[in-house]
Amino acid sequence: DSMYRSSDTTIQKKAEEFEAELEDGYVQTVWLTRIISAWAKSKHDFKAPYHASFILDVMNQLCTEGYDYVRPNTITYNSVINAWVYSRDSQAPEKAQDLFNEMREKYKAGDKKLRPNAATYNMVIRSLASSHEYDKALKAEQILRDHWKGCKNGEVEKAPDTRSYDAVLSVYAKGNATKSSVKNVLRIIEEMWEINDTDPGAKIKPNWLTMTHLLAVLANQRDHTTEASMMADDIVKEMRQRLDEGDKDFTPNCRVYNTFLRVWLNNRDSSSTDRMFSILNEMEELYTKNNYRDIRPDLTTYRLILEKISYNRTEDAPEIAMGVLMDMWDKVQKGENDLRPTHEIYYPVLAALTRSNLRRDRTEKAYELFFDMIDKAGGNPKLLPTRNHFQLVLNGYKPRNRSHSVDAPDNIVAIIERMFKLYNEHGLKRLNPNSEIFGEAIAILIRHGSPNEASIKAAERLLQVAWDNIQPPKPPLVDSIHYLNLMTAWTRLKNENSVDHTEALYNDLCQRYKSTGFETIRPNLYIFNAMMTAYARSKRQNSVEKTREIMSNMQQLNITPDLISYNSLLNAMSKSNEASDAEALLDEMLKDQKNPIKSFPKPNIVSFSTVINALSYLNTNEAAVRAQELLTESWKMFETGDETMKPNSFTYTPVITAWCSVGEPSKANAILNQMMEKDLTPNTYHYNYIITAYTKEGTVEAAKRAEDLFQDQWNRLSSPPDVVAFQAVLAAWVNCEQPDKAQSFFMEMIETGYIPTSMVYNVIVEGLVAVKGIEGLYQAERFINFMWDRFESYPRARPNLINYTKLISAFTKISTKSADGFYTAQRMLKKLWKKSKQYPALAPDVITYTVILQTASYHLKGEELYRRSKEILMDVKYREMAINRNFYGVYLYCLTKSRKAKSEELSDILEEVEVSQEGVNTFILNIILQEYAKRDIIRARAFLEEMWIKYDESKESHRKPDISSYVFLMSAYQKEKSASARASIQELAEDVERRYKEGDNDFVPTYEFKQFAEGNTEEKFEDKTPLTNAVTSYLEEDKEYLEEDEEYLEEDIALSRLFEDGLF
Repeated sequence: DSMYRSSDTTIQKKAEEFEAELEDGYVQTVWLTRIISAWAKSKHDFKAPYHASFILDVMNQLCTEGYDYVRPNTITYNSVINAWVYSRDSQAPEKAQDLFNEMREKYKAGDKKLRPNAATYNMVIRSLASSHEYDKALKAEQILRDHWKGCKNGEVEKAPDTRSYDAVLSVYAKGNATKSSVKNVLRIIEEMWEINDTDPGAKIKPNWLTMTHLLAVLANQRDHTTEASMMADDIVKEMRQRLDEGDKDFTPNCRVYNTFLRVWLNNRDSSSTDRMFSILNEMEELYTKNNYRDIRPDLTTYRLILEKISYNRTEDAPEIAMGVLMDMWDKVQKGENDLRPTHEIYYPVLAALTRSNLRRDRTEKAYELFFDMIDKAGGNPKLLPTRNHFQLVLNGYKPRNRSHSVDAPDNIVAIIERMFKLYNEHGLKRLNPNSEIFGEAIAILIRHGSPNEASIKAAERLLQVAWDNIQPPKPPLVDSIHYLNLMTAWTRLKNENSVDHTEALYNDLCQRYKSTGFETIRPNLYIFNAMMTAYARSKRQNSVEKTREIMSNMQQLNITPDLISYNSLLNAMSKSNEASDAEALLDEMLKDQKNPIKSFPKPNIVSFSTVINALSYLNTNEAAVRAQELLTESWKMFETGDETMKPNSFTYTPVITAWCSVGEPSKANAILNQMMEKDLTPNTYHYNYIITAYTKEGTVEAAKRAEDLFQDQWNRLSSPPDVVAFQAVLAAWVNCEQPDKAQSFFMEMIETGYIPTSMVYNVIVEGLVAVKGIEGLYQAERFINFMWDRFESYPRARPNLINYTKLISAFTKISTKSADGFYTAQRMLKKLWKKSKQYPALAPDVITYTVILQTASYHLKGEELYRRSKEILMDVKYREMAINRNFYGVYLYCLTKSRKAKSEELSDILEEVEVSQEGVNTFILNIILQEYAKRDIIRARAFLEEMWIKYDESKESHRKPDISSYVFLMSAYQKEKSASARASIQELAEDVERRYKEGDNDFVPTYEFKQFAEGNTEEKFEDKTPLTNAVTSYLEEDKEYLEEDEEYLEEDIALSRLFEDGLF
C-alpha cells in the first residue's frame, strides 16, 4: 500500500522486489491490484504496461485454475488500462480497447466484479488521443454514447460527467482538426450546457478545460483562417465574462492562454504578432493586478511568442526576438528561475536571425548568441542545444544569405568542433553529429561552386576534426563524397597551388582507406576523375604523366576509366601543348570502336573539342587546317546518327581562334558563317576574336570588314556588342591611320543608342594625336569635352580620370619646343580639380601629376623646368598624395635635365625615396648615376659600386644595376679621351660581358654599349641612352596598372580564357 501511494521515482524497483517476495506466499487480489497500480504510476517507464498486463494475465490464469482469491476486479482492469493510457506505446489505444471489450464480455457472462464504471470509459476514451486513426474522435464520441446507454440499462453504475465529455474533447484536440471537427466540438459543448441547464445535479458543465480543448481544435485546423482567430477571441472573452459573473470554473490559467496563443500563432495576418503581444500583456496584467497565480506566463508562452516572430521574417524580427529573450533573462535575474531560457526558447530566436533577410551582422549575432547559450547552459541538458540548433546557425552562413564574413570559415569549424566536444562531454544523442550536418558544413564552406582558399582550407580542417573524433568500429562521418567535393572546389579555384591541395586530399583518402578499410571512403571513379581533371587544368609540365599515373592506379583497383577520364587526359595534353599526342589518342579511341572488345570508351564532342583546342594553341596554318578537318569530321559522325557528336559553340571557338592566331580573319569569318548555317548561335567572343584579328591587319579594307562584322553582331544577337568589339573596330580605323573614320563610326554608334564605356575614348585620342599631331591633340580635347556633355549622367560612359590623364600625356608625344604644351596640360589639371568637386572620382592622383611632370620635361628647360618641377612636388605633398617611385623618377629626371639641381639636392631626394614605402629602383638610381657621371666621374664610379653593395645585401631585383648603368659611365669616360679613361671603359665592358655570359639578361649588350666598347668616338650617344624611353616605359606601367583596376576591364581579361571556362 505504501508503494501504491508513493510518488518516489524508485517505485518501479520497489514493485519488482515486492513481486519477487510474493511468488511463494499467499497472494490476494488487492495486493496484486496494488502492484499493477504501482506500475501504472511509473508513467515514464516503457515496460510498465507490459508488466501490468503480465500480472493481469497471471491472475486470469490462476482464476481459471480455481484460485478465486486472485480474481481481477474492475479496479484491476482499470489500473492496467491506465498503465497503457499513460504509456507512449503505439499499441496503447488498441490494448486499452481490447481490455475494455474483454471486461464488458466477462461482465455480461456473469462476472459481477468486472462491472465497468465511469473511470473505465473515461480512460478508454483518453487512450484514443494517441491513436493515429483518422476517425478516432468519432470513436471516442461513440464510447461516450455507449456509456450513456450502459448507464440506462444498468451496465454502468455511474453516468458520464464533465470529465467524460472533456476526455472526448481531448481526442478532438489532439487530432487533425477540420471545420467539421470545430462544429462537432461546438455541438458537444452545447450538449453539455443543455444537460447542465436541465439537470444541474448531473455534474456536466463546461469549464476552463472544456474551452481549452475547443481552442486547441481551432489551433490545429489545417486551413487556418482569420475566422478561427476571431472565434478564439470570442471564447476567451466569454470565459472572462463568466468569471466576472462569479463562475470560478472559468478561472483562467496559463494553459488556456497558451492554447489561445497557438490559435494566433497560425494566423498569417500581419497584425497577428501584435495581437499575441497583447495577449501576453493581458496575462501579465491578470497575474499582477487580479492576483490569478496560475496565469503567469511560462516558458511555453514565451516560446510561442518567439516562434511567431521567427515565422514573420520581417526586417526587425531578429531585434524583436532578441528583446524578448533579454526580457526573460531580466526576469531570471529578479528571481523567476522557472523562466530561465531553455534550448526550446533559443531555437526561434536563432531562427529569426538566420531566416530573415540576412545581413552579415545578423549571422554573426546568431553565432555569438549560440555560443552564449552553450556557456549559460553550464552542463544542464535542458539548456544545451540540439542538433537542430547547430543546423540553424550553419544555415546562416549559406551563400544565398550573402553573409560570408572574413571569420565565417573559422566560425563554421568552431561550430562543428563544439558539437563534437559537447557530445563527448555529455553523451546526449541529440548532440551526436551525423553525416548530414557534417556534409552541410562542408558544402557551405565551399560555397556551392564559388569557393575561396580560406573556406576550402577550413573545410579540410573539418575533415581532420571528424577523423580526430572517430569512434571505432563505427565508420567516420567523412566519406568519399566529402573528399570529392573538396577536390572539385580546389580545381575550380584555379589557384596555382590548387593541384597540390587536390593531390594531398587524394593521397590522404587513399592512405586512410588502406589503413582503416572503411568502404565509405573507398576511392571511386569520381575521385580518380577529379584528380585527373585537376592535373589537366594545372598546365604543369608533368600533368600528362600524372594523369596517366592516375589511370594506372584505377586499373589496379579494377576501376575502368570512363569517357571523362580520357577527356581529362586529352585536356592535359592540350594544356601541355602536346597536340600530336592528343590527336593520336583520339584516333586510337576512334579505331577501337570497330573492335568487338573495346579498350576505350567512345569519344564524344568534348573529346573532339579538346583536341581542336590543343591544335589552336600551335598558331600554325597546318594546325588550323587540321582543326577545321576535325570539325568537319564531327559533323559527319553526327549526321550518320551519333547524337553525342553534335558540335556546339565551344567546338567552333578554337577553330575560329586558330585561324585568327595565324592572321586569317577571313577564314575565321567563313567558319562563323558555317556555324550560323548549322543553326548554332555565335556568342560575343566569336565576333570579338575575328574583329580583333581584322584590327591587326592595319588596312582600310580590314577596318571596313571589322565594322561590318560589328553591325552583323548587333543585328543577330539580342544585346549590343560589348566594349571589346567596339574598341577593336575603333582601333582598326586608327591602325590604318584613319582616326576621323574612327570618330565618325563612334558618333554614328552613339546616335543609334549605343552607350560606350569611357575606356574606348583613349583609342580615338591616341589615334588623333598619332596621325594629326598638335591639330589632332586639340581635336581629341574637343572630343573628350563633347563626350562629357553627352554622357555626364552615365557614370560608365562619361570621361574619367584615365581619359583626361591620357589626354594630358598626349602632349609628351607632340614634337614642339613651345612651353604652351605644358601650360595647356596645367589648364586641364585645374579643370579636373574643378570637376572633382562634384565628381570626386575625377580628382587627379599621383599618376596624373607624373604625367604633368613628363609634359614639363618635354616642353620646358632650364630654370623654368626646375621651378615648375619643384612646384609640382610641393602641390603633391600639400595634397598628401601617396608618392610612388615612378613619380620620384620622373621628378629626378626633370631636375637633372634642367641642369639647375645641386648634387646635395639629388642626394636628399634619393634619401627621401629610400625611406618611402616602395623604395628606390634601378630607374631612379640610374638617373642619379648619369648626373654624377656628368659632374664627377670618380663619384659616379663609387656610386655604381655602392649600388652593387646594396643589391648584394638586399637581393632586391628592382634596385639591381643594369646595362644602362654601365653605358652612362662609359659615355662619361669617353669624353675624357685619356688612356686611363679608355682602360676604365675596357674594364666596364669586360664586367658586362662576364655577367652576360653568366646568364644575366639585364646585361644583354646594346648598340650603344658595343660602340663604346669598340672605342667608337665619332658618334654621340647621349641622346640614344634608354633613359628618356625609360620614363615613358615606367609611366605606361602605371597607366596599365590603373586601367586594370577598372572593373569593366574584366571583359578583356575574360576574353583570354573563354575556351577553358566554356568547355570545362
